[in-house]
Amino acid sequence: MITIETIVNELDTFPQELLVEVLDFIRTAKTKNIQSSNKLENCINDEINQTILQEKKVLTARQLLNSDLIGLWENRSDITDSLDYARQLREKAQRRDYDTFR
Repeated sequence: MITIETIVNELDTFPQELLVEVLDFIRTAKTKNIQSSNKLENCINDEINQTILQEKKVLTARQLLNSDLIGLWENRSDITDSLDYARQLREKAQRRDYDTFR
C-alpha cells in the first residue's frame, strides 16, 4: 500500500525543476476526480427526475373537477381561509432544502 509518507520521501529526492510538473499532475488528477464525481451525480439526478416525471399523473380539467381534490378542505374546521392555507403550504415547501443531490 502506498502511503503519503512514501510519496513525500520520493519527493524529497525528486529534482526541484520537475516538482512543478508533479504539482500540475496532482491538481489535474484532483480536478478530473471532482468532474467524474459530478458527472455521476448529474447522471443519478437525471434518472431520478425522469422517474418522477414518468410517475406524475396528468389530469384534464374535467378529471380534476370530478376528483376528490375539489372540496378536500371543505369540512375542516382548522382551515378558515383555504387560499391563505394553500399559500402557506407553498411557502413552506419552497423554504425546504431540496438540493441534497446537487
